[in-house]
Amino acid sequence: MPVASTKKSPDWGAILGILVASIFFVLFWNTIWLYPIRLLVTLFHELSHGLAALFTGGRIVRIEIHPNGSGACVTSGGHLFTILNAGYLGSLAWGILFLHAARRPRYARLFLGSTGILLPSITVAFIRPIFGFGMVSGLLSGLGLLACSTQLSARINGLALRLIGMISCLYALLDIRADILDNQGLPSDATALGALTGISPIFWGILWSAIAVPAAVWTLIMTCRRPV
Repeated sequence: MPVASTKKSPDWGAILGILVASIFFVLFWNTIWLYPIRLLVTLFHELSHGLAALFTGGRIVRIEIHPNGSGACVTSGGHLFTILNAGYLGSLAWGILFLHAARRPRYARLFLGSTGILLPSITVAFIRPIFGFGMVSGLLSGLGLLACSTQLSARINGLALRLIGMISCLYALLDIRADILDNQGLPSDATALGALTGISPIFWGILWSAIAVPAAVWTLIMTCRRPV
């Protein structure tokens, strides 16, 4: 009687494909094709700032999502250093959670659907202005995830979770690109931390990336496995 193997090894083909797709996403982040994912990942990033404020005794005043794909989380109280770091480290945590949720197809569909149901509640509670761009995009993101979970196959749901998870993990690379490569001088978490600590914004971008990249790749390898 044949017995199914319980031993699993990394699925290197799938891992390489997801890594290549993730690098493509980072390089072409500002294109229209990635616009819906930009808005979704930005929302998770700003929500991470807000959660850090809540956990350190502050409160969320409002979250803004702008048409250019940027966002802001206005908070009151809390530990500012923790709040500023929580954006990209929180994005990493969301990404790792998504990658783990993609390990089993049926759980991937359930997780994606649950996230799609949760997002509208978060949107209504925190995103302002009411009926503004951010609120509409948050509601549409939730409906989009819910539609994917119900209309697409479990395998596609798992792939979607892995791609969103990797982009969320690697979100700090975008700050590095803006501060080092593009040199736009625009406000960012890194520049805010630089002003708070007196340490160069480049340092914070490199630090976040040095944490995020290996953590993302390791999590992807550990969660993208197949029986042998």
